[in-house]
Amino acid sequence: MQYLRTLAAEGGLPVRLLANEGGYRAALVGLVADLERFGAGCPEEQALAFARRRAERLPMGYRTKEFHGLFVQFARELVDLRGRAPRDLAAADVESWLDRAEPTWRERLTLRFDGDAARALFAEAMTVRAGGEVDEPLGRQLVRDEDGAWRAFVDVAPATRLPARLMDGIDAAYRRVRLAPTGALAAACPDLMLALDRAEGGWSATRISGRRTARFPFHLSAPIELVAMADGRLLQPVSLPGGGAVDPAEGLTLWTLAESGDDGAARRLAWAGSASLRTHDPFVWALVGANARVTCSEGLVAQPGGESAEGRLLRLEGKGRIGVSDWSLAVETGADRTERDEIAAFGAQDSTVRDGRGVPVFRGLPDIALRRAGHGFVALPTRRRLYRSGGRGAWRRSAPEENFLGTLDVAAEEDGNVGARLRLRILPPAARFSMDAGGEALSVSGLPAGWTLRVEDATPAVINEAGSAQVPLPAGGVRKARLRLRAAAPDGAETLDWQLALPATRAYLAGPDGAILETQREITLHDLRDWRVLPAHVGQTDLSLRLVAPGLGGITSPLAVRVLGEAPLSSIRDLVDDLLSHGGPDAEVRLRALADGHESPRLLVRRFLGETHLTVDGVILRTHGAPGDERTLPDLVAINIDAPGPAVAVPNAPPAAMVNVLGRGRWFFLPSLHGQPLRPPRPLVVEPDAGQVATTDQDDRLHAAGTGRTRAARVEAYAAIFRDGVDVQHIMALERAIDALTTHGASPSALDQVLALERVSAVAVRLLMRADVSDLSDRLELERHGARRWAFVAPRDWGAAVASELASLTTSLAAIPALAERAETLAREQMARRVREILTLRPDLDGHLALGLLEARLAAPPDLMHWLGRMPSAFGDPEGTLLRLADAAARRHGESDLSFPDLRVAAQPAAFVRFADHVNGLIEAPLFVSEVAFGLRAAPQGRIGVQLLRCIHLDPSHFDLALPAAMAWQAMHLSRK
Repeated sequence: MQYLRTLAAEGGLPVRLLANEGGYRAALVGLVADLERFGAGCPEEQALAFARRRAERLPMGYRTKEFHGLFVQFARELVDLRGRAPRDLAAADVESWLDRAEPTWRERLTLRFDGDAARALFAEAMTVRAGGEVDEPLGRQLVRDEDGAWRAFVDVAPATRLPARLMDGIDAAYRRVRLAPTGALAAACPDLMLALDRAEGGWSATRISGRRTARFPFHLSAPIELVAMADGRLLQPVSLPGGGAVDPAEGLTLWTLAESGDDGAARRLAWAGSASLRTHDPFVWALVGANARVTCSEGLVAQPGGESAEGRLLRLEGKGRIGVSDWSLAVETGADRTERDEIAAFGAQDSTVRDGRGVPVFRGLPDIALRRAGHGFVALPTRRRLYRSGGRGAWRRSAPEENFLGTLDVAAEEDGNVGARLRLRILPPAARFSMDAGGEALSVSGLPAGWTLRVEDATPAVINEAGSAQVPLPAGGVRKARLRLRAAAPDGAETLDWQLALPATRAYLAGPDGAILETQREITLHDLRDWRVLPAHVGQTDLSLRLVAPGLGGITSPLAVRVLGEAPLSSIRDLVDDLLSHGGPDAEVRLRALADGHESPRLLVRRFLGETHLTVDGVILRTHGAPGDERTLPDLVAINIDAPGPAVAVPNAPPAAMVNVLGRGRWFFLPSLHGQPLRPPRPLVVEPDAGQVATTDQDDRLHAAGTGRTRAARVEAYAAIFRDGVDVQHIMALERAIDALTTHGASPSALDQVLALERVSAVAVRLLMRADVSDLSDRLELERHGARRWAFVAPRDWGAAVASELASLTTSLAAIPALAERAETLAREQMARRVREILTLRPDLDGHLALGLLEARLAAPPDLMHWLGRMPSAFGDPEGTLLRLADAAARRHGESDLSFPDLRVAAQPAAFVRFADHVNGLIEAPLFVSEVAFGLRAAPQGRIGVQLLRCIHLDPSHFDLALPAAMAWQAMHLSRK
C-alpha cells in the first residue's frame, strides 16, 4: 500500500485525470455520494464493494483491490472534509473555509491535491449531499427519531427539473409560473413556494421560500398537492409522482437509504415507489401495514426495520420477490446497477370531489405513463396494462367503461408478474352536482344507474336509469364546506366514503374544522393556512382584500382576486403578507368572498393578535381602555438572540425572577395567549456579572438605542447608528438576532433594528450578501418584515454593499499566507456566486445589480457575464424589451376589468400611448418602481402602494422580466438629461 501511495503521489493514480470530466472523475464523485449516504459508519467491506462497482469501467490497472482501498481512503477523506465544514456552507466555498480553518488540510490527504483541475474536482465532490434516488422537487422521506420511531417528512430540493408532461395544461405563452401548496400541504407548510421556468424538455424548479420549508413533517396518508399560478390566478393543479397519499394497508412501497448515522444505522429513507427495484445499495426498506402478512421468495431476506405511525418497516437484502396479499415486487440489492420503474397517471382531477383521505379524484380514466431511471415518462402500452376494480379480485386486461365510478387499480405487466401499480379514485366525466331550488336536496346526474348515494346521515337515494337522482340533505341545512358523500355499488362490491365541496349559490370562507364562516373572526397570518374559499357554483366569485393600517390613514380601497375554484387562502399568502408589510406592524387585512351581490362575513388577518409590554410585574398584554388593575399574563417562551439555541419556557414573573431562570444575554420573548401569538415586547437584557467578560457586542450606543420609550424613537436611533457606519461586529450581532427569530418562526419585524433597515438600505443589502446560501431566501423575506423592498433599493446601494463585502472578504483571505496572492480573485469569485444566487431567487433584481456593479466600478459592461452568469438581455434594447413585454401583458389582460388610476410615471417610452387606460397601471408598474429606485419619487404609501402590490402579484412574470428593462431604460433616460 505504501508503494501505491508513493506511485500515486508521483502520478501513478491519475489525479489529474480524476480532476477532468470523464470516467475517472465520475467514479470518484459517485463513490463520495455512496459513502456520504452511509456516513462514517459505512463498513469497509461495503465501501470496497462500492469502489469495485464505480471503478469497473476504468482501465484494468485501476481495478485491483489495492487501488480500490486507496480509492476508498481518498473518498472517505473528502467526505470527512465536507462534514467538518458548516452544513449550510455552499459547496464552492468549502475549500476557502478549510483554508481559513485548517490551513494544512491538503498535506494530510492520501493523494496529492493541488492545481485548478484538482480544485474543480474537489468543488464537485463537495456538492454531494445525502439524498434519495428520486429527483422530484418534493420527495417523501422517513426520518428516525431519537426514540427509534420513523416519522414522515417531505424534503424539498433547492433546485431540480420537472418533466413537461406534468405541466401539459400550461399555455406556451407562460415562461415562468409559481407552484404553491394546497390542501393538506398548505396547512403543513403554507410558506412553501417554487418558481418554475420553462426550459427545453421541461421546467426548471427552484425553491424560493425560506430554510424552514426545505424539510417539514407531513403524514404519508395526506397527498402532496400543488397548484400552478400566474397572472394572479390559479392555472391548474399539479400532482408529482410519489405525491399521492401512501397507505401501507393498500400494498407495498419501497424506500432507499438517504442518510445514515456515524454508527452505520439508517437515519433517513427516501421514497422509491411501488415498483420493482434494483440497486447498488446493500439494503432496501419496505413499508407495509402493521398487520400485513409478508412473504419473501428466492434469495430475498426481510428483517424488522422499525415502526412508524403509518405501518412497519422491513429491511430487505438479496434478490427475489416480496409480497403482501396479492401484491409482490421484485427487489435486488447489491446489484451492478440501479434502476426502477415509475408509474404515474395524468388526467383531469376534480378538487370538488375527494376521497376519504382528501385526495382529488380523477374525472374519467386518466392516461397511464411509465418511466425508467434517467428517462422521461412514456405512455404505458395497452398490451402491458392490467386493471382491477374495487381494489380486489382478479386482474384483467380490458379497460373499464367510460362511466366507471369508484376505485381502480392499474398496473404494468412485468415478465408475467404484476409490476408497478397505482390505485386511482375515479368519477365519471359527465358527473354533475348542484343544489335544488329549495336548497333541501342535492341534484345528481351523470352517474351509473343503481348506485345508492347518501349525504351525511340523511335519507339515501338510488341513481335512476338516466343516471340522476335527488339526494336529500340533512335536516336543518348544511353549514359545512364539505359534505360526506357515501356511495354503494349495486352489487355491494364497493362502498365509497368521499367528500363533496358544497355546490352553493353563494361564496363562502371555510375554517379549519370545515365549518362555514358565519360571523366576523380574527386570525393571524400563520392561521391563514387553515382557511379556504369556496366559490359560488355558478357565476363569478372574487376574494376582496382591504388593508386597514392606522399609519396609512385608515382603510384603503379593496383589491379583488378572481377565484376560479375552491382554493386555500394560503395561495394568496404572499399578497396578504405584502399588504401587512406595507401597512406596518399594526395593520390588518380584511377578507371577504363576493359572488352575485352577496358577501361573506369578514376574516380579519393580522401578524399578531395583541401587543405586550415588559413591566416590573412581567410581560403584560396591553388591553386598550381596560382599568389599570386588569392585567393579563400571557404564556412565555424565550430565546437568547445573542447565543441562539432552543427556546426556553419561562414563568411570566417579574424580570428579577426570570433572570434566575434565563442567565445573561438578550432574551427575546415569544408570548402567546390561548395558543395565539402576540406581538413581543422589547428584549430583556441581562448584563454579565461583575468581572465576567461579555460574550456579545455591548456597544454603548446600540444599548442606548434600545432603551427608547417608543418604537419610533428606538427605530430612529438605530437608523442613525446605521447611517454613521457599522462594523462587521454590528452586522454579525444583527444576523444572530434575525436568525434566532426566523428559526423559531417569529417575525424579525419585532426587532426595532430590522425596522430601521428600511431607512438604511445599504446595511440590509450587506446582510443579504453575507447570508449562508441556505438562509438567502429568509434574508430576502426581510422586505416583508420591515426592511425596504429590494426593488426600491438604489443601484448605488447594491454596488456599495457588494464593494464593502468584497473588501472585507479580501482582507480575511489575505491574512492566510497560502491564499494571500489569490485573495482578491477568490473573494471576487465568491461575491459573484452570491450575486448569481440572488438572481436565481429574484430575477427582477437583474438590472439593480448590474447597474450597481457598474456604478461601484466593480465591473465594466463586458464583465457582467462573469458577475451575473449572463448578459442582462434587456440592456441592449431596453425600450424595445419594455414594448414587447407590454404587448404580451396587454393581450393577457386586455379583457379584464383592471383599474390602477394612481400608478402614473413621470416618463415612459413614447409608444406606451397606444395601450388602453385600464392596463396602463400594470405595464407602467416596473417603470414606477425604477423611479423609486433612482430617487425620482418616494416609496409609495397608502392607496398607491396597495395598487402597486396588486400589479406585482397580478402578473409576477411580467414584472420579473420588465423591471430590469425598466431600470436600464431609466438609467439611459437620466443620462441624456
